[in-house]
Amino acid sequence: MRTVRAELGARSYDIRVGAGLLAQAAGWLKELGFDGKLVIITDPMVKRLHGDRLADDLSAAGFNVISLVVAGGEANKSLDNAARLYRELMSFFAERSTPILAVGGGIIGDLAGFVASTYLRGVPFVQVPTTLLAQVDAGIGGKTAVNHGDIKNNIGTFYQPRLVIADTDVLKTLPEAEILNGLAEVIKSAAIADKDFFTFLEANLKDPGSVDASMREEIVFRCARIKAGIVAADERDLGQRHILNYGH
Repeated sequence: MRTVRAELGARSYDIRVGAGLLAQAAGWLKELGFDGKLVIITDPMVKRLHGDRLADDLSAAGFNVISLVVAGGEANKSLDNAARLYRELMSFFAERSTPILAVGGGIIGDLAGFVASTYLRGVPFVQVPTTLLAQVDAGIGGKTAVNHGDIKNNIGTFYQPRLVIADTDVLKTLPEAEILNGLAEVIKSAAIADKDFFTFLEANLKDPGSVDASMREEIVFRCARIKAGIVAADERDLGQRHILNYGH
């Protein structure tokens, strides 16, 4: 495991990168002071592949876990779904100390983060990104949003997570198209910020099949370090952080 520290003063947090990290999640959450109720927000496929196992592990560690499921796709990153999640949180009697775990790709991370930042004026939030794109970009930096009126991400907040758990083992379940989406962001990150990393990719990244276990950890770690450094310098996206929009 390797760790990147997102340096944001009192809101600093770790981005932990490596294989098999979901098995350590319960211990890390307890180290952050969480106990009792815990909410997982995920989508149906991720719930089946990873979320149910994570929920079982957390329950075995003594957490009272509820999993809230949102269908995938940008159309579901909406105020309507946020309102439904608020109702389910209230039915669960979630309190201001109840952490929300976003377990999924960027859509789940954006929506769950928005809900966490607004429910009871803010509850703790943990990112558990399960796509390559989310591990190298969307799961880091604190941008949350929903879509409204056919406009993407036009209602949102800046709200940093307490922890990011990037388990590179979960990337093995991704289809090739999702790997390619993530690799485009990886190459972009290297191009804008790290010449040595770009040279490394030229030498080692031949095709999606070349992304083995060690390669997964290396690229997620190096992209997390790039993103965390840029966010630390410009958290509110007022200047330097605009460079992350290159290629979008």
